[in-house]
Amino acid sequence: MVIYCPPGTTVLIPGSVVRWGFTALEKGDTRYTFQQYFNAAVGRWVDQGFRSDADFAKKATAEEWNLYEDARFERVESCMRLFSKLEELFV
Repeated sequence: MVIYCPPGTTVLIPGSVVRWGFTALEKGDTRYTFQQYFNAAVGRWVDQGFRSDADFAKKATAEEWNLYEDARFERVESCMRLFSKLEELFV
């Protein structure tokens, strides 16, 4: 996969999705990159009211559990909608 990025472009690619690297630069060109790591467990901890997975599973009310599960499935679906469809790529 090759992604052309004009100057000023921001690209978000989860590191676990593809193997990636950089191409060589022309003399005088400069590349700036910013990489950030975010552990999914931290997000779950916040979503679960600052409780661990085990603590949340033990102590969550039925309503809390249902809300958490609904939000989790919606998050997956909304992320999937961000992916391009084949017909969108070949115009």
